[in-house]
Amino acid sequence: MFKVSIRMLETKVKQTTIYLLFALLIFMLVINLSSTTESRAIPEYVRDLPKGLKGVCQVCHVRASGGPLNSYGDDFESSGRRTSALSDLDSDADGFSNAEELAAGSLPGDQDSTPTSKKKGINLYLLMGGASVLLIIASVAFMARNPPDS
Repeated sequence: MFKVSIRMLETKVKQTTIYLLFALLIFMLVINLSSTTESRAIPEYVRDLPKGLKGVCQVCHVRASGGPLNSYGDDFESSGRRTSALSDLDSDADGFSNAEELAAGSLPGDQDSTPTSKKKGINLYLLMGGASVLLIIASVAFMARNPPDS
């Protein structure tokens, strides 16, 4: 009977270890994906942006994942992709110049994002990473309360 209990314990430890390694692998993959957000932008396009906006797609795009251009992105294209030509413009017609918005960390192509509101886009990679961490913690807590049967 004692040998059976030890084998059952060893099996549970192995199962839990495999599960935790799998959860760690998923976590590492999500973290790796979240670190690539800045590299998706074309480097010469983001070099003139403030540091806090370099990885934010919504500076030029409608969505946080890229896609169609917003009014600032359209102006950027029309200007021959020169940010210096856009400084005095107000691409989103919110009463603040593009230079004022960029300096304040707001989005020059989003009328609801102004230097006073500082509405920034949601970084989907960080959101997914946070959700993954919460799922891993919840799964580990569940496994601790309900160990697998052998």
